[in-house]
Amino acid sequence: MSFPVSVVQASVSLANNGGDIGKTLKDLGSSNTVKNTLVAMATANVDTSVAGQGVSAVAAQTAAGCATGAVTGAGCEQGAKTAAVLSTAGETYQSLVGYAANAGPGENRNGTKLDGTSTGNGTYEYNPITGQQLHQDRGMNVVGYNKLGSLGSQGETLSRALNQVPTINATAGLHDYIFNANLLEHTTFNNIWTMPASAVVSIPAALNNPNISWITQVKQPDSVKPPTVPSVIRIDSNTVPTSATTTGGTQ
Repeated sequence: MSFPVSVVQASVSLANNGGDIGKTLKDLGSSNTVKNTLVAMATANVDTSVAGQGVSAVAAQTAAGCATGAVTGAGCEQGAKTAAVLSTAGETYQSLVGYAANAGPGENRNGTKLDGTSTGNGTYEYNPITGQQLHQDRGMNVVGYNKLGSLGSQGETLSRALNQVPTINATAGLHDYIFNANLLEHTTFNNIWTMPASAVVSIPAALNNPNISWITQVKQPDSVKPPTVPSVIRIDSNTVPTSATTTGGTQ
């Protein structure tokens, strides 16, 4: 994969500044060449989204955010800051949970056991080493308890209703991972406070999903049309066939 020169410069600047987004933005903002390149990228709808590639993804999307801010009038720095926050959350979520956060509802389907057979319900088994869901279960509704016998169990009526709330399934995915990976002891207290903590990361991560993100993609409004150039047709009299000419004579 090749990156536009502005994205490469953003990545180099980010590395040189030790990952300091603020200093990197000042470097970008002080370079008219970079800013002009970014604006050109934005108006040409050049995709700089490289989700799942860590620092490179953050740098690329920060650059795209700068371009968005410049185009919309919000300013390069403000656009870049917004993009940096969202892309950092997105990369953090993906590195932990194993897949990109999505603001939409999860699919109501049966989960999978470690042996590859179906659980026959909305619960699932996960990788005991990483704590991540099995690949085939990613994207399913994980709102609620990952066990049977409760009104709040995954796949039950309450779970299906809450699943329709935007970003809640993504939040539930990160919340599950925390305990699946044994990052914390699964107590009632930890179960409660980690819900809003998971939302803090999951909501901006879900908003950064390339399927819905306005940060990483800038398109020309439909109202902007290219100018119409009238067609000019010149007919040489020497090329007119004789059958088309009128000759003199009596009627």
